[in-house]
Amino acid sequence: MRQIDVLAKTAFCEGRKFKLSNTEVELFDGKPHMYLHGNCIAKRDENGDLLISTCGWETNTTRSRLNALPDVHIKKYKGDFVLNDIAIMHDGWMNVKYYTLKFYL
Repeated sequence: MRQIDVLAKTAFCEGRKFKLSNTEVELFDGKPHMYLHGNCIAKRDENGDLLISTCGWETNTTRSRLNALPDVHIKKYKGDFVLNDIAIMHDGWMNVKYYTLKFYL
């Protein structure tokens, strides 16, 4: 894991602003949003659930930033990004809690 991944994850989890290179964490209504190259790739919703998205950029950098977050494990399988071995990532938002719970059932 790269140092920028760790720093961004820490800021996101602690709910504080962060900016370094191409990665930024902003707060909206007290909820953290993580940006990569200006695209929001992770956010907390009003229930506190973690939502993630590749925003159509399924790159190693996007995967690295998302994998730093709690309960997220994205791997590349036959050209697709797969979340926790069950859900293929697309442009839309995915609730990590739902897929993590489903994975362990």
